[in-house]
Amino acid sequence: MIYSGPWILSLRVVERNIAMPKTTKLFIIGGAEKKGRDAQLLRFFFDLCGGAESRITIITCASQAPLKTGQKYEKIFSGFGSASVSILPVFSREEANSTEAVELIEQSTGIFISGGNQVKIAATIGGTKLETALTGRYWKGGPTGGTSAGASIASTVMIAGGKPFTYPRRRSIRLSAGLGLIQDVIIDQHFRERDRIYRLAAAVMSHPRNLGVGIDENTALYIENGTLASVMGGGTVTVLDGGGVAHSSYAKGHAGKPISIFGLTMHVLADGDGFDFATRTPIRNEDLQAKIAIPTEDVVQ
Repeated sequence: MIYSGPWILSLRVVERNIAMPKTTKLFIIGGAEKKGRDAQLLRFFFDLCGGAESRITIITCASQAPLKTGQKYEKIFSGFGSASVSILPVFSREEANSTEAVELIEQSTGIFISGGNQVKIAATIGGTKLETALTGRYWKGGPTGGTSAGASIASTVMIAGGKPFTYPRRRSIRLSAGLGLIQDVIIDQHFRERDRIYRLAAAVMSHPRNLGVGIDENTALYIENGTLASVMGGGTVTVLDGGGVAHSSYAKGHAGKPISIFGLTMHVLADGDGFDFATRTPIRNEDLQAKIAIPTEDVVQ
């Protein structure tokens, strides 16, 4: 059964205090990744999950065409040589609480969440046995990846919606709770292509403790241990840091009116660059190799 009805959006964001182990592997793509012979980002995830011995589960409940989307990724990962690729048919909370769904996640060496509408993911699996199994697998070291909406859902505070504007403004975004796979970060995707910098800036000003991370299309961020990240792909990753903001009119701003922000820090990272979320600092390409286990060659030409 395909879920196509309305969903309820909870605006109460739950901050999760989870001790991070030293084994987590998160791979998030800004959407529109290459899927043909040049599907290097997806191949990296395939290798991360165990290569020929991988058992990858695809979650497509965010998509408007979940079966077609799942089959597309199934074909790609199977073509790489994965031992097993499964599409998890979860379109209701009842299905997300099923024993079958939980067992499939627990048997997987990697989980990939497709694009679509991130609110559908949160509303379908949030607070279910499937969410517990998925996050539990991640904290035990199971690689978890996602693209577009599947990237946004990874953070604790999640952008649930909001149109891009020519300036930052109050009430221009809607926020909800994500899966909390990475702490103190708000993720946006299709970033440069959909001109979402001011949307992300508004999100950061509403939660200044959080870094804003905007990922371009066909570009990925690989994060080990919740701290060290590496950029891969043909675009950039933009990081907005509101920790040093001296003044913001966000709290007093009126809906639809521009807000002022003094001292917002922005970093733009390209392929091979890195970022340390623990120290909130960018890392040059040549300095990253000593810190994180990634290929020395460019992942995407």
